[in-house]
Amino acid sequence: MKKYLLTLFAFTMMIGLTPQKAGAANIDFDYSGQIDNITGEAQNSGGKGYSSRVTIDKDVIYNMSTGMYVFTADDNNVSVSVCNGMIVAEPVDISIPNSNSVNIYMDGKKLPKDTEVVSDPGNYVITSSDSDQNAQLMSFQIVNDVTGLIKRYTMPEGFVIDSVTYEGKNTDYTYSEVEFNKDGEYYVSYHCIETQIQYDLMVTIDHNPPNVEFKGLGKNNKARGPVTIKGLSDDYYVSVTKDGKDYSIGLSSKLTESGVYDVVISDNAGNKIEKKFEILIYLNLEAWLFLGLMFAAIAGVIIALIVTNKKMRVR
Repeated sequence: MKKYLLTLFAFTMMIGLTPQKAGAANIDFDYSGQIDNITGEAQNSGGKGYSSRVTIDKDVIYNMSTGMYVFTADDNNVSVSVCNGMIVAEPVDISIPNSNSVNIYMDGKKLPKDTEVVSDPGNYVITSSDSDQNAQLMSFQIVNDVTGLIKRYTMPEGFVIDSVTYEGKNTDYTYSEVEFNKDGEYYVSYHCIETQIQYDLMVTIDHNPPNVEFKGLGKNNKARGPVTIKGLSDDYYVSVTKDGKDYSIGLSSKLTESGVYDVVISDNAGNKIEKKFEILIYLNLEAWLFLGLMFAAIAGVIIALIVTNKKMRVR
């Protein structure tokens, strides 16, 4: 009996001392803060006992149980898996209440209210007003693993940088900001002061715009013939408008119709170039051939009339 009790006691102590992750739904971050040895739950920073809700600042609460940041708007709680001002290269979970006053925008475009996960690169804003995007609760940015859309990362309120590497080597930074001033791979490690939860951002910076050339343009970006876009590849995205309307060029890189064009070419990193120009009315080879045939036909008719008229006079 005594041996059994000693074994049970040792097993109980082993369970109590085993580190565990904080509970978090739909979030990839590991909790590296303090753990309660009895319950295995996460503790608030400062070691004053377990709390599932940690105040980040006066407007933001972090829910340890769900792994979500909670923002309050008109008595409605908006939960997001990232904090205000974060830059991430992965999907973000969102829980928006069924309220007319709470909306989410991506690059200025309103998204459906039932949106639960966003993953497309862009700037996101959650607002508490249906008519004013400036009345925002929080914002964040999603980027691709290879991106040219960011030049610096300023830490959200209540977060500090632990380390930054560039191409695998330590590089300069401040505790609140890192500059992405050179192309290459960056790894940024930082944490929340209140929760001690660790985050990281690994991106390859590429600020080189698409390498294309517009052939056929003359002075003041006007052309009296076709305009050919040299250097297009499958990695580029091409958007064209002609006379203010969407225009499809298909697989062709040659623009032949007269009109005012606005061409935007972007790459996978989000770098883009824009070119505005006008193709003036001109005659291409087919048009010249058509005119030649038309003039030949007219000349033939005139000659035929003259010959016929002479024959009639002879009679």
